[in-house]
Amino acid sequence: MKRAIAALLQGTEEEKESAAAELMNVGQSAVPGLQTVLEAGDTDARWWAARALAEIPGAEARQSLLATLADPDEDVRVCAILALGERHEEAAVGSLLALMADGSDYQRRHVGDALSKIGEPAVAGLIKALEDPSPAVRANAARALVRIESQQAIHALIKALDDPEPTVEHYAWEALQRMGVGTMVFFKP
Repeated sequence: MKRAIAALLQGTEEEKESAAAELMNVGQSAVPGLQTVLEAGDTDARWWAARALAEIPGAEARQSLLATLADPDEDVRVCAILALGERHEEAAVGSLLALMADGSDYQRRHVGDALSKIGEPAVAGLIKALEDPSPAVRANAARALVRIESQQAIHALIKALDDPEPTVEHYAWEALQRMGVGTMVFFKP
């Protein structure tokens, strides 16, 4: 295992990939070594450590991924974001919603994808995000709700049909259509 950790820190790209796969197979006992790599200055090594942690079950790996959401490098954060989504980590919802409100469009899109994979536990926060001042946050929240198809979001999605941002309106309409919620339009004569 020490050789694999050293390869993450100093190896070529191929060696890092191989070391990450080896550490994934080691499982939970690899987490302390991967945490050490996450504290390293090498961005590429931190990315591979987060990638390995994505495949390791357990609370210790989850905590490391949650801590990685604060990494200074956006690509390392996105790796952790995607991992938490794939793992359906309910404990990550609050942190992910905070990153949606405070990040680049690239990061926001991945946060929305992760929250949509987490599903129903993310719905309340996504509904609240539909009222965010940022059009990008509202659009990504609506986009995530399309995939979740939560009955809990129907009222908020109907309200979002009047959003001044066309993308929000589009995703709200798509979500409602996927859930089979018909809408009637009344015109005043």
